[in-house]
Amino acid sequence: MQPLVDIVKKSEEVAGNLAQALGKVFSKNRFTLIMYCGNTEGLAQHLCSAIKIADPSINIAYFDADYSHNIVLPYLTETLSSTLLLSNATDVNCAFKVLQALSLLGVETTALLPTVTVTTFKNHAEKWSQNIYLQELDNNIYRLSILQASLRLAITLAGNNIARIKRIERELNMSNIVKELIDRYANAITLAKSLVKPSIAVTKALMPAAEELMDRGIATLVIGRHSPEEKNPNLLVYTSVEEQTVNEYLLKLTRKGIKRSEIPTIRINTDPLTAPVYALIIFYAMAL
Repeated sequence: MQPLVDIVKKSEEVAGNLAQALGKVFSKNRFTLIMYCGNTEGLAQHLCSAIKIADPSINIAYFDADYSHNIVLPYLTETLSSTLLLSNATDVNCAFKVLQALSLLGVETTALLPTVTVTTFKNHAEKWSQNIYLQELDNNIYRLSILQASLRLAITLAGNNIARIKRIERELNMSNIVKELIDRYANAITLAKSLVKPSIAVTKALMPAAEELMDRGIATLVIGRHSPEEKNPNLLVYTSVEEQTVNEYLLKLTRKGIKRSEIPTIRINTDPLTAPVYALIIFYAMAL
């Protein structure tokens, strides 16, 4: 239990500073593009959603970096203020060529990268434009730090204008509720640890957490993105606001002869913006 509490505490400390750095990237009168490599689309979507909900006036978009760096980006350089690059540790090639392109175009870029990736780029970074800033994050708290920074940034941007965003502030100290969270889902966590070949289905709101599972080589299905014929899950994790989507998905499984009672579930009943953080902590507990 304590190792997990320490991980969450560390991510909270990092998230505070990271939120301040992101606040300088995303501001009014600027057009900022979030680009993502590999299994970080969920992170990009979460960050973009949090910012847009908090302050709709901020001009922001997100694209697949591998696609957009040489197809979309050249058309945007005249209007683009800055970019934010996200990449998981395994997609080094994508991050490298995207940063090369951004450097050549002279676009102001902040890259949030795992430590292992920054180490790989150390010799190359000196040759890149001075507009490229590499922000190093520990591999084991990469997603957790960015998710929590997104929430902190949203609270700052919204101020007192959006009550629902303001309420999220009460959920920021996640390290204080780790034990409660693990106790609540103890049976499902124990089951997941016992599975020889876990196959986990999640809803779209939990994509940032699901991507952590994907990076760890765990068979993961995002409902609505992958066909239910692809995998038969032995654990279903979802948010309460996506209940209808889950019921539709389970109906498809029952038509395949799979009983709903045969699939253990974890239902996260919290704000959709904080839900991925809860899910990620649960997934950490399954792995520790």
